[in-house]
Amino acid sequence: MNFIDENKTPFLPVQLVGRCLKHFRKFGRIKQPFLGIRGRGLHMLELKDLEKICHKYHKPPSGILVEKIPEVSSANCGGIEAGDIINKLDGVVLHSPAQLTTMLLDTMEVAVNMQPVVLQATVLRPRDGTTFVANLKVVECPHGECHMLLKNRWRLPPPKEYWWGPSEWHDYSD
Repeated sequence: MNFIDENKTPFLPVQLVGRCLKHFRKFGRIKQPFLGIRGRGLHMLELKDLEKICHKYHKPPSGILVEKIPEVSSANCGGIEAGDIINKLDGVVLHSPAQLTTMLLDTMEVAVNMQPVVLQATVLRPRDGTTFVANLKVVECPHGECHMLLKNRWRLPPPKEYWWGPSEWHDYSD
């Protein structure tokens, strides 16, 4: 599913759309998981940043680089800090944020009465080259509040109006 933006095309992978539809059919809504970590796949880093990380390990790691953990959710993250890499979740090697999100959505299917579900994450800490296991508490975000916690909303640009002129296109939207 593609969205509209001026400089890029944000999209939602089909695996996520399928999970959301499954939740909607089963629960009448989407049970939104909230872990409180903002990150990106290592494959999306600039080469110079990825090279620094790869020098810390005997083979190139995969996973999600943690960029931000809001104060409200740091207790759910089992000691993970910004700059850490979530390498595995419950024994499954992570490759992308979309994969992590589908795993979290699957976890929400078995969550009962807004109780947290605990998942084990293998975490790499590049600053000192250590590896540790963190218990992540995944909670269901109250309906309509997830976007407020990480400010996950983007504004759509105003639509442009184009008029056909005698010899060229004119943009009158400004």
